[in-house]
Amino acid sequence: MRQRHRGVTGGLGEIGVFQGRLFILLKLTAHANERCFAADTFPNDLHDRFLANVERWTGDADVTVLRGSSTNLTPEAIRDHVGGCRIVSIDGGHDEDVVLSDIRLVERILVPEGVAVLDDVFNERFPGVAAATARYLLDPASALKPFAVSPGKLYLARPEHVDRYRAEVTEGHPTLFEKTEAMFDSPVAVLVRPPALTVRSLVGRRLRRTRLRTPVGWAHRQVRRAGAWTASQL
Repeated sequence: MRQRHRGVTGGLGEIGVFQGRLFILLKLTAHANERCFAADTFPNDLHDRFLANVERWTGDADVTVLRGSSTNLTPEAIRDHVGGCRIVSIDGGHDEDVVLSDIRLVERILVPEGVAVLDDVFNERFPGVAAATARYLLDPASALKPFAVSPGKLYLARPEHVDRYRAEVTEGHPTLFEKTEAMFDSPVAVLVRPPALTVRSLVGRRLRRTRLRTPVGWAHRQVRRAGAWTASQL
């Protein structure tokens, strides 16, 4: 929305879409004249499942699908389909060299105010992502700098825009913003997960909504129905 208010336009896409959950969110934010691309190896029947999910949740499957290894993609191949991009998510191969290649690819297809979203940077299961991120950010020739982190994700933009994006993230998400920390000499806004809903809060919400004195038996039934919640969350 912030980009839209400033008149920033461009394609949207993701490297490594799996079944399309994040990609669908990106596509839903696209303007009428903006194109979207999805790059993935699409093993087995994942390609058809992905397109079915996109059509179900966005109303159409009008997507440029780039099938194959992202290391074989060129900036020109993406630009030919969707033009320069304003938001691109990177969640493909998690090997160090692949991740580094993907970041450098995205760097070259972003419009001047574009944003790259890098997944699994802080996931201990994929140390290659952290290693590739460090290599990229320590390279003086790299064109993108971090401006925010959220659970599992790192957000990058060009240096002349990071201060504005960081301020917008901080002001736009006051309940999620926790603090500002330095990351490779760049100040980043730290966003945390929203408080988890507990059975107690769910029952309280129902009571406030109905404005009724609900019998104790009803409250007990709600607790039993919420079996997924652990005792520590009560």
